[in-house]
Amino acid sequence: MTDPLLKYAGVSIEALVTAFVGGAASMLFVRGGYIARFLSLLMGVIAAVFLSPWFLGVAKAMSPASGDGLERAVVFLSGFLGMVVLAGIYGVVERFRDRAAKAADKIIDKIG
Repeated sequence: MTDPLLKYAGVSIEALVTAFVGGAASMLFVRGGYIARFLSLLMGVIAAVFLSPWFLGVAKAMSPASGDGLERAVVFLSGFLGMVVLAGIYGVVERFRDRAAKAADKIIDKIG
């Protein structure tokens, strides 16, 4: 039986499960509420699905090692990369929001 996800997305179902488990484990370290944690998990799985085939090609070209272990490691790391990028974006947005609110308060104080 062929894996339909492998045919369309370039990643196997067991690799997707690996990405999901890694994302679920990393939810323990994500700051924020349930929405931020869920978005982090979702971003990790999406990054794993879309970035893994490319990273796997690079890893196979640079390393003689191959097999399921290499694929799982690459999927896990690409999912982790997606979650780290989302956490960074969340931090930047949070800082900008706080600074924008303080700047708006100063402007209102000067006008009023």
